[in-house]
Amino acid sequence: MEERFKLYFQLIQQLLACPEGEELELLEANSDLFDLGLLFAMQWVANDFAENDNSNTSEWLPSFAQWLVQQMGFNSADEMYQEYLNCLFEILQAVAENPTAEVIYPLLKNHLEKLNLNLGFVLYTWAKETLSTVESEQAQAIARGIFNFGSLIRQFPVNKADNLELAIMAYQNALIILTQKDFPVDWAATQNNLGNAYTERIKEDRAQNLEQAIASYENALIIRTQKDFPVDCLQTARSLGNLHFDQGNWELAIQAYQKAISAIEITRNCATNDLRRQEIIANSMDVYEKMIQACINKGQLDLASAVRF
Repeated sequence: MEERFKLYFQLIQQLLACPEGEELELLEANSDLFDLGLLFAMQWVANDFAENDNSNTSEWLPSFAQWLVQQMGFNSADEMYQEYLNCLFEILQAVAENPTAEVIYPLLKNHLEKLNLNLGFVLYTWAKETLSTVESEQAQAIARGIFNFGSLIRQFPVNKADNLELAIMAYQNALIILTQKDFPVDWAATQNNLGNAYTERIKEDRAQNLEQAIASYENALIIRTQKDFPVDCLQTARSLGNLHFDQGNWELAIQAYQKAISAIEITRNCATNDLRRQEIIANSMDVYEKMIQACINKGQLDLASAVRF
């Protein structure tokens, strides 16, 4: 969200510098930034100008923001914020009570018009303020609720692009409390899900999204080791390997798949019967197949022939 704030302020500077009458054209060219966050950023900039005795700007900017709010069907930015905050509270309360798709998706369908970056801005600002002020136990519960919301909204099938943005914001806010030091397992799960969200992300630069996904998966694997959490390690290492495989980064794919295969073998050795061992292999065949293909593509035929399953 911090990067988005930078874009808000850049656009505001452009609005202040553009010729009179061209403001709406500039906004239309940057329509992806036209949301509640921009309106509040305008107010913050106007307040800063007022404190520095720049009366013309401090008067024009909030007036323009107010006109924009009215075009969006609200009387004020505060009223708009409160309406989205009420929506957020209703969703988070439902998630806290029963974080299942069967319960939450009908509720999300009732709020389709608010599943956008306005809700993301409200989530960001509310969580950042709230998580730093409430008691530790309550902060943990809120953070886990936000994490569950992120997981649910990421897979909600309507308006996928904005849902992924909301999921990323949710996971990032959950990490305020679910730190590596204090909650390593939760931190790793959040990093893994961030990797999934960045991999699937529709908006922003694709290459940067994939870099973020790789970094998130690698973070998760700090905790999700083959020895300590083989099932979770397999999940994350498989995703990381597939991402590198799809990009043609054969050596990195091989390294990730080696971790995944090690986790598979540990899980299989812990299985209590042959049926379960066969099931584990059957569910992991794609890892072995892609490992072999990556080795062949890399020219490491000896390593490819050494793969056993």
